[in-house]
Amino acid sequence: MKDRSVSRVAGVTLLELTFAMAIMALAFGIAARAMLANYVGLDLQSRRSKAAQHCRSVMGAIREVRDQSGDEFVTAVPAWAAEQESGEPEEAYGDIVDLMEQEWITVTCTDLSGGPPADPMMVTVTSSFPDMRGRTATMNVISVLTQTQ
Repeated sequence: MKDRSVSRVAGVTLLELTFAMAIMALAFGIAARAMLANYVGLDLQSRRSKAAQHCRSVMGAIREVRDQSGDEFVTAVPAWAAEQESGEPEEAYGDIVDLMEQEWITVTCTDLSGGPPADPMMVTVTSSFPDMRGRTATMNVISVLTQTQ
C-alpha cells in the first residue's frame, strides 16, 4: 500500500517566480537600452542631414555673393560672412536657413594654403549643434571659389 500522507502540490515557488521576474526585467532593460540607442542614432542622423542642407544653402548664398561681386569677391565674401555672423550665433544666417534649435553656422575664408583670402579662395561652412546627449556635433561643407568669367 502506498503512503498518501505526502501530497504533491502543483505550482511555482516564490523563489522560481522571483528568478523569472529578474530575468524578464533584465531582458526588458536590454531591449529598452537598444531601442534608446537606435532612437538617438536616428535623431543624430536626421540632424546631420538638416545641418548638411543648411551648409549647402549658405554655400549657395556665398556663390551668389561671389557672382554679384565680380573681381572684388575676395573681400566681399568674407565681409558678407562677417555681417551675417555679427549677432547672436544662433541667429547667424537665419534669413537664409531655418536653423535647428541651438544650431550655429560659421564661415571661414582662406587661400588654399590657409592664409588670408585670395583667388582661389577656400570657403568652409560649419554647422554646429548639440545631439540628444548634449555633445556638440559638426557638419562641414568645403568649396574652392574662383572668379567667375
